Amino acid sequence: MKLHYIIPILFVLSCNKIKNTEVKIQKEEFTKITDEIFKQKVFVILSDEVPNSSAIILQNYVQKGKSFTPVFTSEQSFKKSKYNPITNKKIEISGILLLATLKNNEILKFNPGLPNETEFQSTDLIKKYSNEIDKMKYSPM
Repeated sequence: MKLHYIIPILFVLSCNKIKNTEVKIQKEEFTKITDEIFKQKVFVILSDEVPNSSAIILQNYVQKGKSFTPVFTSEQSFKKSKYNPITNKKIEISGILLLATLKNNEILKFNPGLPNETEFQSTDLIKKYSNEIDKMKYSPM
């Protein structure tokens, strides 16, 4: 009779261990992907320029009712994408500096329209790179 209780308990415990392992792998994969993107420069499309200002305003798009900002890992990735014919000004910027400019819970799509397209919530990225962002904000130029 006691054996009937032990088997379900062992099953539940083993499932929980598998789930924890999957979460750990997902976090490691998230870190690997985001480090590859944000520890280098990224390529962004600017919105209309603001006269007499050094401010940059990123171009946003709407797809399926959701607003997002396209960000590319390189100029070559941009040229391969469906966004290539856009005549707006484009710049290369530090990935961490890009995160430091974000304010809201924005959606960033990396290499949109390409096979390696990846979507991120800015709040997740800002939280992950908060130390780097703070160092950038408070370091002397």
